[in-house]
Amino acid sequence: MTEGLGMSLDYSRESKTLKFSHEAYLERALKSKCRRDVCKRSVPLSPQHVKEVCKKAKPSQDEFDQELYTEFRSVLGCVAHVANWSRPDIAFSVSYISQYMANPGKGHLDLLYEIVGYLLGTKNKWIIFRACSDLLNTLIGMCDSDWGGDKTSRRSRTGYVFFLFGNIIAWQARLQASVSLSTAEAEYQAICAAAQFAVWAKQMVGDLGL
Repeated sequence: MTEGLGMSLDYSRESKTLKFSHEAYLERALKSKCRRDVCKRSVPLSPQHVKEVCKKAKPSQDEFDQELYTEFRSVLGCVAHVANWSRPDIAFSVSYISQYMANPGKGHLDLLYEIVGYLLGTKNKWIIFRACSDLLNTLIGMCDSDWGGDKTSRRSRTGYVFFLFGNIIAWQARLQASVSLSTAEAEYQAICAAAQFAVWAKQMVGDLGL
């Protein structure tokens, strides 16, 4: 067992698997930054719940709350690091709540701690790379988008995931740069983002001789 970038890495020659997670990082970083007790949970937050909470939550308006602002950004930074490296299951939630980083309210902080509770409740989850046959020696990608899913800006959100040798290698959930006037336009933007990554990944795989 070794560690790098806050990740725990475990390679098995017998099963030809490489496993990695942020279990140790979650224990160390989040518990040191969280300023309240967190209720652990084993079920991820649904997109509908995230949107509804953010819709009802109000940012600080009368007086800027520096303490809440600092706590929100500190915890969100840890959560975003985990989402980018080993937890695609929280990619949407982290992407959505990150929009309120400039002026979060108490409701946004409460929602962030719900995400933290899910991470701590499932901290023993691993991403596993397995040795696969040549039949799976293919870069496979999938993408999708909603249409006007962000009710504040009316912009859509792109999501994609890529697999190589049957193992997940990349994922993303991101707000699109401009407002789409139709579902087709939103899908085109998602396909474009996925295609850009696919071209880069294909070249990288070729350079590695895989």
